[in-house]
Amino acid sequence: MTQPQPSAVVTLSADAIATQLTTVTSFFEIPKTVNISETLTATLTLDPSGQPTILITPGNHQVIAPVGVTKIASASLSSPGFEVISITPERQAVSFSDLTVWKWSLKPLAPGAHVVHLDVTAIVVIDDEKAERSLRTYTSTVEVNVAQSQKLSSWLNEYWQWIVSTLLLPLIGWLWTRRK
Repeated sequence: MTQPQPSAVVTLSADAIATQLTTVTSFFEIPKTVNISETLTATLTLDPSGQPTILITPGNHQVIAPVGVTKIASASLSSPGFEVISITPERQAVSFSDLTVWKWSLKPLAPGAHVVHLDVTAIVVIDDEKAERSLRTYTSTVEVNVAQSQKLSSWLNEYWQWIVSTLLLPLIGWLWTRRK
């Protein structure tokens, strides 16, 4: 009879999770404003060196904070005001010698101020079962601006049928009667 092989994953109790986490510096960056027709990019970078080596764009929301992670982590971004598309895998192996980066593309759904939520989750094993433990949540507000030309274009796209029926058809009728 063969003996069961020891698991490569450390089994933890719920209370021991904090002692198994490695602290790295997280850099979360997202633009403060965007035009309604533009798509923006949000970035989360984990830097094990703890040094501010990340190039941060002036004028963006920036959150720099320590976060405890395990060898595998996931990061998700959500917002009711944006269509959010993950550019990188949400679940990634975390490097403790190089940068680990998550990126999202966000397209505004409507003008106004919209809240964006970022959740970083460590993947751990508790009592021989995989579990996820939410470690840090960031919240930012992004203002979506709409230029006047965008408002006019949007209005024309939405109501072009009314314009045709109320202005163009009577004009055609008038021109038709004048022709005779």
